[in-house]
Amino acid sequence: MRPSWGREALVAALAAISLVSSAAPSLEAQSVDGQAPADSTDSRARGRLFDAVDPLQLTLTADFGAIGKQRGTEKKSQPGILSYVAATGDTVQLDVQLRTRGHFRLNICQYPPLKVGFDKAKTAHTIFAHTSSSLKLTVQCRGGASNANYLLEEYLIYRAYNLLTERSFRARLARVTYADAKGKHRPETRYAFFVEDDGRMARRNKAEVWEQKGVTQNDRFDRRRVSSPLRLRLVRGHLASLCPTRPEPRHPHGAPAHVSRRLPDAR
Repeated sequence: MRPSWGREALVAALAAISLVSSAAPSLEAQSVDGQAPADSTDSRARGRLFDAVDPLQLTLTADFGAIGKQRGTEKKSQPGILSYVAATGDTVQLDVQLRTRGHFRLNICQYPPLKVGFDKAKTAHTIFAHTSSSLKLTVQCRGGASNANYLLEEYLIYRAYNLLTERSFRARLARVTYADAKGKHRPETRYAFFVEDDGRMARRNKAEVWEQKGVTQNDRFDRRRVSSPLRLRLVRGHLASLCPTRPEPRHPHGAPAHVSRRLPDAR
């Protein structure tokens, strides 16, 4: 039988990680309707997406019916609006492009993983200013408490790994309200989290991304550097293997493709 953390245990673990992590103040200048005003806030104090650990409350408005149908190799982006309330109390609205991504989860999940594309000219004074032009958004596979717990467990693994090494992908938890642009469905709110882009993670560590499929333990790379990522994959894979089979939904969270990418030492 699969061990269950329970919502209280997950919340306690999140709180513990929040206390250990050094989060910068979440301050930002307003950006209303995509217009970025002149910003007098010190750049070091302005909030960045992955600096904080508190869940980001945001709304995504789009035609999710059309997005959910993009399950093949050709994935078309759909326009959407990402909105949230800034620390100043102002509502920030950003035009985004949404498309499905992934492999295993894309095939089995009711709600497919998303890639969120930004217009960088309009994010200069928002929490997304220092991110890449697109970010992966890991979403719940299905509705319900069990799938919410799976999502939180995966997020906790990312956060715990951040405490061990800088050579890890940063993540930011979010409570996302999905609003149907056509008004056919009622808004739904579920957990999700953003994952740092491969390239930015590599630049933080003075490294570069090597694209290669099918990386194995026999490949030639720095084993001291890669041993921890491999252990992370084993932990995440173990979580997946412990999940019950149907009729209860299967745990979708296997190791992401980007974990297999090698980050060599800068020389």
